[in-house]
Amino acid sequence: MSLTLIFLLILRLILHKMDLQLLIGFLLTITPIFELRAGSPVIVEWALKNDVSVAPYFIIILFLNVALIFFVFFFFDFIHEKLLLNKLYRKSSEPILLRIRRKGLRIEKPGGNLQYILLALFVSIPFPGTGIWTGTILSWSFGLNRRKSLVAITIGTLVASLLVLLATLGIFLVIS
Repeated sequence: MSLTLIFLLILRLILHKMDLQLLIGFLLTITPIFELRAGSPVIVEWALKNDVSVAPYFIIILFLNVALIFFVFFFFDFIHEKLLLNKLYRKSSEPILLRIRRKGLRIEKPGGNLQYILLALFVSIPFPGTGIWTGTILSWSFGLNRRKSLVAITIGTLVASLLVLLATLGIFLVIS
């Protein structure tokens, strides 16, 4: 099955039953800070309310987050440097990147494969500011191997999304 066919099936599924709550959930899923930690509960609540399976939407959330890793790397490899010429961008982005880099100093120090295990654990913590945006920026700023980082961030995203999904389903089970 080609990637294009999978994408078209996902797009058809999204557009078939799209409403504002679902759109907000997907948008939250791809935004920095919120990511799937906020988007997933919104989408799960929508699926339960509309009596549809959560599974396809869970897979879409994972797909969006993994695709976002490539976008963030692309942005910092090619666009970030050009935007640094703009004084406003430079002044606003430098403190954020410095804060992210300080967060990740524990990941940079050990070296070897331990860095990637720590990166996966960091991304898997379902708190704001520990997701794929921050993990990818850390990998980029420390110059870590892209393939290993991609695997580590993807594993961390999978763990975080499962934790958020289980917590969300548990909350809705208790409420209903």
